[in-house]
Amino acid sequence: MEPLLGGISQLSRRYPKAVLMGLALITLFLGAQLPRLEVAYDPSSFVPEHPRVEASRQIEKEFGVGSFSHLIAVRFAPLPGYRVDSPQSVIEMEEVLQALRTVPGVISAEGIPDFIKFVRSQLHGGDPRFYILPLAGDELGYSFEEIIRMAFQRMALLKKFTSQEGTAVALATIAKDADIVKVARAAEQKLAPLTQRAVALEIGLASYGETLGVFQQTTQRDIRRLTPIVLVLVALTLAWVFRLTRPGDLALVLIVLIGVAAVAFSPELFPTVTLPISILLSVLLIGLIVGSYRRLASLYLTLAVVSISGVWAFGLLGLTGVPLNFLMAAVVPLLLGIGDDYSIHLLHRYEEERCKRHEGPEAMDIALARTGRALLLTTLTTVVGFASLLFAPSPPVRWFGLLAALSMMSALIVTVTLIPAAKQLFKEGPRVEPWPNARLFFGHPKESIISRWLACYTGLFRWRTAAIVALIFSLALGAFGYWEGRSLQTYTVDYRRIMPSDYPVVKVYTQINQEFRTYDEVQIYLRGDVARLEVMRLLLKEVPEALAASPYAHRITSIAHYIDDVRAANSQLAQGFMERFLQSPDAAYHWILDEIFARDSLRQRAEAYIKKADGDQLTADSSGYEASVVRVNTMRFSDQTGIRRVAEDLEKRLEPVMTKLERLGLSVQLTGAPFLEQRELESLHRSLTLSVFIAFALCLGVIVLLLRSAVWGAMALFPMVLVTGFLLGTVNLLGIELNASTAIVAAISIGLGVGYAIHLLQRFMEEKDLVKATARTGEALFAAFFTTASAFFVLMLSTITWTRDFGLLVGLAVFYAFLATALFFPALLALTGRADTPARTASQKAELLVRAAPSPNPKEES
Repeated sequence: MEPLLGGISQLSRRYPKAVLMGLALITLFLGAQLPRLEVAYDPSSFVPEHPRVEASRQIEKEFGVGSFSHLIAVRFAPLPGYRVDSPQSVIEMEEVLQALRTVPGVISAEGIPDFIKFVRSQLHGGDPRFYILPLAGDELGYSFEEIIRMAFQRMALLKKFTSQEGTAVALATIAKDADIVKVARAAEQKLAPLTQRAVALEIGLASYGETLGVFQQTTQRDIRRLTPIVLVLVALTLAWVFRLTRPGDLALVLIVLIGVAAVAFSPELFPTVTLPISILLSVLLIGLIVGSYRRLASLYLTLAVVSISGVWAFGLLGLTGVPLNFLMAAVVPLLLGIGDDYSIHLLHRYEEERCKRHEGPEAMDIALARTGRALLLTTLTTVVGFASLLFAPSPPVRWFGLLAALSMMSALIVTVTLIPAAKQLFKEGPRVEPWPNARLFFGHPKESIISRWLACYTGLFRWRTAAIVALIFSLALGAFGYWEGRSLQTYTVDYRRIMPSDYPVVKVYTQINQEFRTYDEVQIYLRGDVARLEVMRLLLKEVPEALAASPYAHRITSIAHYIDDVRAANSQLAQGFMERFLQSPDAAYHWILDEIFARDSLRQRAEAYIKKADGDQLTADSSGYEASVVRVNTMRFSDQTGIRRVAEDLEKRLEPVMTKLERLGLSVQLTGAPFLEQRELESLHRSLTLSVFIAFALCLGVIVLLLRSAVWGAMALFPMVLVTGFLLGTVNLLGIELNASTAIVAAISIGLGVGYAIHLLQRFMEEKDLVKATARTGEALFAAFFTTASAFFVLMLSTITWTRDFGLLVGLAVFYAFLATALFFPALLALTGRADTPARTASQKAELLVRAAPSPNPKEES
């Protein structure tokens, strides 16, 4: 470690311009990769591999996309004086369906008008010219109202699009490879004029793509608005840490912050000329930063580390093709809150060494040598905390762990190259004023109030009884937290969990879920010869009977129901079927399926339920129909208990029917949303538990390896054992929902929080005095904690529910880590810690890296 940092220091001293130029070129290259970033939308990507997952994907491949993420639902609520079966209502629904079919990316749209057109066409022998809505007059003696009524009476599948509350729904399917956000926005634009001029129906649209679009816009707006707040808090903290007390310096900081806020809010302030104003403000801001660099170097360098490391991390994702998901929005506050910690610790020690009469380059050498081990340990433990997520079963969680780990590594690399090179290029002399020099009481120089408080508190642990009491109290709190958090539940992706409840799309989705249960579907996947009487009888009669008493099942549709619809609407096909049925039932089903697939107007809907084998795959004893799917609409839950109840209930009720189907020689698999979500939530729960254990193990291994002491490694992890308990208890007491966003917080908190203990432990090993170590490290620890916690607590101002919960939990984790390190860790060190020989050797090695002459004031340096 020491030779590495010594080499970096020497390289930066000799070739500062080359180092800065190299950083600039790398940043430009990786910045050019940012447009290549891809976004992953499908919530099914969170589900780990499993036979039921594979069956669901096979169903989507053979029968069309079934995931609710690729559906657009339009709800129709009749206005006073109308019903969903009123002619005007049907016409307005047809206009909506026609508009949806013209949206790029929509491969099909279906609703009540399609069944009415189907009935009319079948009255004319299936002539496709009559597959349109009659607007006036009679059809073979039937009026428009009578054809509508006939369709509602005869069509079993039509009931899927109506509710007992008297509302209706239309469903549009989005292509698997389409951008669901763009498709949803285009559909909303297409339906906007129809919604305004509708006289019979109130039209509402809901889709996962629309929600993601709102989520992205809201997240971008929140980041743009909340970032200036975070920067203000960070800048004020840095001004305090680096003693920017001159009025001129504070005025410059204020002007820079106002400039950043103006750029961030320019879309709202100047909506018509946003781009020119933003460019002008950015140019002025860059000029101001360049002009005031020497006076505010520490502030600017800290923020530059965060910015550059962010470009590196996201650029690497674009270069490698790893897709983004909504979890990765959390990396922005991670960089703002954590990326500056390295700079704070390094620059804080640098300024301390300058006050010991060292020139800037020599002060940087000492600062790098004496904080380098702690910086490396902090980075590695943070990285392994995130890397523990790479063992999670869920791919998006693994991608998030990868991005966060890359961000932290980038932050360290940029810190130990950018700051030494910049300080060498703009050399600084020794500090004249003492460090720290905060004037707190009556204008007299005093130590930092935080340092004094921590020194007084730690001094109490000279009495062994005080240390034992503090330790027992901390262990009791941690045990209580673990006990409270023992029964945590996880929650799946849900509109009502992502967005506030008063959003229009959430209201429409809630209504559709209550009335139609459209977004959850269980499928029975059959492979084999399905065109047989025994199979059709089971699908048409026994499956609905088995689910009749289920409180969760809603509507059952299959190829058997569709055949009944075709027979009810087309008398010629019904007659031909019955003639053959009396001779051979199986032959009758073969014949009517052949007739359906021979007619374009019938085949499209049938392909959603049955698959016809290719010609070269047919055998002598095969009917030509090799697979089928039964669809069951079910009630949707978001919590782990509710989803498990649905899955267990349906599996238990369908088991006898599935056994009968298997006895008929069919391969039968039960799959669908509840079963996939159950797997997803189980994997998230395992990820939470597994990542915590892996994070602890990896952090322990890294600390033991670098400190060469198992005792120190175990002691450094003690605060995080407490923090994990505090955090789990808080989640349960506050009723915060654990989902894909918040379930990863425990592993994150271990990686983040252990750094505080490492810095205190490293300083204790150097100072060999617990009070001095706590007092001299406390200020930097508080600054690092405050900037990190601020970046996350500010997220609580977001309008996105998940973002607020994530910000609260990570902010609390950082807060708990600081408290555990500052209040309870010293008690453990006082009882068991000792500054032994390895620490003294490391300190001596650090001194050897200082290549300048000895300090002119040895007393002060000592």
